[in-house]
Amino acid sequence: MGFALPQSSIPGLAEFLLNFKPADEPESAIVKAMWEMFFDCTFSSSNISTMCTGTEDLRTVSNDYTDVTQFRAENNVYKAVYLVAYALHALLQCKNGSNPTTGKPCVNKNEVEPKLVLEHIKYVNFTTQNGAKVFFDENGDSVAQYELVNWQMKEDGSVDIVNIGQYDTSFPEGEKFKLKKNTTIVWGGNKNK
Repeated sequence: MGFALPQSSIPGLAEFLLNFKPADEPESAIVKAMWEMFFDCTFSSSNISTMCTGTEDLRTVSNDYTDVTQFRAENNVYKAVYLVAYALHALLQCKNGSNPTTGKPCVNKNEVEPKLVLEHIKYVNFTTQNGAKVFFDENGDSVAQYELVNWQMKEDGSVDIVNIGQYDTSFPEGEKFKLKKNTTIVWGGNKNK
């Protein structure tokens, strides 16, 4: 049993990743190298390898890049980009010569500095399209949100990582840690108790 970053979907990312082709970034050596590795082919003339066409289908490959069902760490990057965008938006607000969030004089977009963006990050409070809340508490700490997961061995010997609950510090006392109802937890030695 353990804690994991919450699994999430990121609107449009799966489609973008799976429809990507080398022609989208023709000058990128990294894209070409990844493509050659994924499809065991080459873009250079070679008698040893199959030639890459650039039209191979990423949906036929099974690896971390093409597993678009488990955006865990990527979701933190997604939320961080939005966090900075919201902070910049708040920083550049101006009404009657002052910033409505801080009451300080307005800032011109040419005067934006990292420390000003950081100052406005603490005021950000939003919910993503997939329902994740992003904000900071009175100490400036982000909310701790984790899934409680259980590794469960299947009959074929593979492992299923099953979400059995959650831990969320934004919930009231006594409700921060919740196990899902009617969930089976598999303990060491493949025991149910």
